[in-house]
Amino acid sequence: MVDLPRINGIFDAIDTDKSGTIDAQELMMHLLGCGQEHESVSALFKVLDTDGDGLISREEFIAGFEKLRVAESSEVVLKAKLRLSDEEYAELKADFNEIDTNKSGTVDISEVRTLLTKERNGTAPTEAEVEEMMSSFDKDADGQITLAEYLAALGYTPPDQEAYDGLEAIEPTDQEADQEAAAAAPPVDAAAQLAASRLKSSKVLNENASVQAS
Repeated sequence: MVDLPRINGIFDAIDTDKSGTIDAQELMMHLLGCGQEHESVSALFKVLDTDGDGLISREEFIAGFEKLRVAESSEVVLKAKLRLSDEEYAELKADFNEIDTNKSGTVDISEVRTLLTKERNGTAPTEAEVEEMMSSFDKDADGQITLAEYLAALGYTPPDQEAYDGLEAIEPTDQEADQEAAAAAPPVDAAAQLAASRLKSSKVLNENASVQAS
């Protein structure tokens, strides 16, 4: 079943200039934040832009949402972009799956609440604590933490230089725009680091192989 409110929320988050359509740069900046590579972004844009007008309408986005979702958390993309070995990826994915108790492929706020409760030996966290951790991971504020967002919060991000190789493929050609795009890549914030530390110390994660951030 298509979750239209959620998909519309993601569309609105990507459409940063609130024009009602998504252009190539807006999609690029969203997917770079999720660990995607430029070549894949360019190819995905062409797939979503079914009428070839250089813009993704809301209708086109809804129709192609599953392609976007797969691209963000693709095993192939994440392993290549984040330079994860098969073993590292398997351990991190196992940790994520442990938190994703309903096996939906994403983590929602109720699963974050469950995680924090287990960390505290059954003592329920406050709603403020749950919301703080959720917002630290859920960077697109769609109510779901993807594997890509989870890894980003743990510090697994592409090397700065390589993250912007081939940028000219889908962005404006002027040099100033290049610099602005590079500056826009968000660092892992303090709240995310705190949340990552909590996850690493939790009993849930300790039952699996320890995650060691580089």
